Amino acid sequence: MNEFVKTYEVVAKVKTPIYIGDGTMLYKQDYYIDDKEKKVYVIDINKLIKKSSRILLKYEEFIKSDKTFNEWVRDDMAQYLNVDIIKKEYCKYIIDIGDVDLRGGDKKVTNNKKANKSNNINRFVKTPYGEPYIPGSSLKGVLRTIVLSNLLLSETKDANIGSNINDIKENINMIKNNRYAKNIESRYFNKLERNEKNISDAVNDIFSFISISDSDSTKIDSLVLCEKTDIGIDKTNNRNESRLKQVVVRECLKPETEIKFRISVYENENVYKIEKILEMIKNYSKNYLQYFNKYFKEPLSNYKGVYYIPIGGGVGYISKTIVEEAVGMEKGAKYISEILDKMFRNKGHYNDYIKSGFAPRLEKSTKIDGDTVLMGLLEIKNIFEPKKGIQIL
Repeated sequence: MNEFVKTYEVVAKVKTPIYIGDGTMLYKQDYYIDDKEKKVYVIDINKLIKKSSRILLKYEEFIKSDKTFNEWVRDDMAQYLNVDIIKKEYCKYIIDIGDVDLRGGDKKVTNNKKANKSNNINRFVKTPYGEPYIPGSSLKGVLRTIVLSNLLLSETKDANIGSNINDIKENINMIKNNRYAKNIESRYFNKLERNEKNISDAVNDIFSFISISDSDSTKIDSLVLCEKTDIGIDKTNNRNESRLKQVVVRECLKPETEIKFRISVYENENVYKIEKILEMIKNYSKNYLQYFNKYFKEPLSNYKGVYYIPIGGGVGYISKTIVEEAVGMEKGAKYISEILDKMFRNKGHYNDYIKSGFAPRLEKSTKIDGDTVLMGLLEIKNIFEPKKGIQIL
């Protein structure tokens, strides 16, 4: 069977900060902020409290307080611990602070006077050796969305469009599970006929013949802290930047970080060749960026590449769903308003489409090097088939 599998090496670069969380957080007791270096030192707490019983007792008092690690070291630990020793001997890893203010935020960059400071940091997924990487499941998930979006946009059969609309309508009432695309995916992907009695069985899914590896790990210094920023359109039809009431800070991969992974495709008449997949990525990338350019006035000149993949947390609802492609842009925006209203109660999303003419109403962005950019764009730079030495891209 292996002779019918083609494996390709993919080289990509992070265009804008990418966040893929591991489900854990760093709290204010977990790290030391060096303002001069603009670095965060993540502390090995277990190693630190084992240094002496006095430090353990002091730490037990500390975690019951409202102090940050910096305040604790300054106020209570001067006679026991030196900052330089902490940084040298008790540091797990170091992260660039980037444009984030962990002490409460820069009021000059927000019109949200109610924005609250946050000392929590959402952590990036890492290997057991502490090195960041992008899981293959994340890469495969976004590829499914890209392929399905292409298929829906090229759909010409009114009957299928009608079925797609019905599927979305039926599932709006069950939106807590976010399963409205299940029937649509089955209709377009389950082509393998391995289980003819149950077409919706996962064994019939063409993506069972496509596998994507985890990316190679990258160095810990490829991470930078980024804060979640929302971009909307104000009453004067201009871009309007605001922060959340509760600031959200994440460990993210820095722009220009190189990412390498492998994609294997089993040769089958129902499975797309790598060239077709690339074409679909190109189409999706163009549509994705034009959507934001049209409604949110994001300059397309900032994104000169051809093959962009939006991936990870904070990229926004539109990049992870196919409602607009499934039913058309005008109807899609209407249904997105209804779906978001079901998902986020009392936020007024039902009015998004009527009020602004598009949905979702916010673009999910972040700041890096002083610029506001879209979250989570990975740019495909190179693809080759090492077994035959063939360059695909």
